[in-house]
Amino acid sequence: MKTDSTGLKYSSHKAPIYTFCLQFKEAIEQLALRSLEGHNKYIKQDYDWKNFERVKNPDYEYGNATFRHALGIGEDNELEHCTATAWNAIARLQRKIKG
Repeated sequence: MKTDSTGLKYSSHKAPIYTFCLQFKEAIEQLALRSLEGHNKYIKQDYDWKNFERVKNPDYEYGNATFRHALGIGEDNELEHCTATAWNAIARLQRKIKG
């Protein structure tokens, strides 16, 4: 009896996290560096890297920060504004998901 020795793995319904990381490697690195910057800025409150979870009124705070950076308001350069826009949007999304 001849058998097929090809392995199978069905993952079409699972999030392609590794693939996503490969697609957006540099963007993810910039987000991580922005996260580090915030961590260092708020080190006393961010001892566990979760200060963003303790911010009161996240829709207001992260929504406003997202659009401030999207409009380029402040001293950041274009890449920094773009990164901050994405970081604030992700922080707001995470808070929505966690409830």
